[in-house]
Amino acid sequence: MNGKKLVIFDFDGVIADSFEAVYTISQLESPEITREQYIAKFEGNINQTHPITQGKKTFDFFSHWEPVVNQQTVFNHMPQAISKIAKQYDLAIVSSTTTEPIRKFLNAHKLQSYFDHILGNDVDHSKIVKINMLLEKTKAEPTATIMITDTLGDLNEARATGIYTIAVTWGFHP
Repeated sequence: MNGKKLVIFDFDGVIADSFEAVYTISQLESPEITREQYIAKFEGNINQTHPITQGKKTFDFFSHWEPVVNQQTVFNHMPQAISKIAKQYDLAIVSSTTTEPIRKFLNAHKLQSYFDHILGNDVDHSKIVKINMLLEKTKAEPTATIMITDTLGDLNEARATGIYTIAVTWGFHP
């Protein structure tokens, strides 16, 4: 780790301004879901609160998400913040979005070089598991690690691993 501390970012709602797109895709599966109901799903692990199947039909959220992820914008202040933070810390992303669309988005926005590790939903559905994987792989101590996120569910999962958290106010939760 080159003596650096680890900063873990969530992706949607922290780096990518993507709420409208993911909410719209979720409405394809559940047209009746309100914004408030959808936001409430992020009070826990989205993979546990969001129905993965309805009856025998499986809704593939990511087949709808991948074609539009690069159309999303980066929050205005994030490129400069990421660049500055990367000068002192190793950076990673732990997300409920799959890894490859995140890589494509970061490349499109010239941010890929700042992140050493990206662990998406294809790695594991639990952010607790992914954070612990990062801690083990990087040999970072939990007390030397911070996660920057926008949802209560992520805050709770990060805290369960013993790492520090920073909650932003511009994402999915105020």
